[in-house]
Amino acid sequence: MTTSAPQSMTDPALAALQDIKLPEPVSFWPPAPGYWLLLIVSVLALAGLFLWCKRRFRARAAQRAALSLLAALDRHAPDYASRVNGLLKRAALSYLPRTSVASLDGEAWSDWLDGALTQAKRGQLGPLLAKRHRPEPLSEDETLALAELAHTWLKTALPKINTRASKPAKHEKSVPGQSAVNVSQNAPQNAQQEAKC
Repeated sequence: MTTSAPQSMTDPALAALQDIKLPEPVSFWPPAPGYWLLLIVSVLALAGLFLWCKRRFRARAAQRAALSLLAALDRHAPDYASRVNGLLKRAALSYLPRTSVASLDGEAWSDWLDGALTQAKRGQLGPLLAKRHRPEPLSEDETLALAELAHTWLKTALPKINTRASKPAKHEKSVPGQSAVNVSQNAPQNAQQEAKC
């Protein structure tokens, strides 16, 4: 067997070849237009999320304050029911216009409060709050039930109250036992009644 010289030494075309030159590494700067678009969309989304969280935090400030005040109330005080009633009224006034909540009292107030509770808990808060007018304080069971119902109302009712949607127009009136959102549906009737006056 005869050994021949490598073919690259004998072939002049192969001898003229040069080494492969690799391209320059791709630079990360400037980024492609798609990355700029992604960056802008991400910044806008983060800014929107921040503003939404900030607005939600501020909107729930009254709820957080009411819950902490409820926890701080002395349950053995003889006027515990009056204090809880006042706290619920102040919390509701923080989210709704004065004209729709401040005048509610007695059964209308109880019905309005019950409207935000679940079906199983309706009808319990009003009778407990009505006992605030009695000279003797609430029993231990009544005090615990009132504290639980008030806590539930503050947790479930206040976040559902949308301050923009719940404010009736100046010509609308709040009907006891009816949320302000439902009152806006009666605006034509209320306007006609006010026009008669």
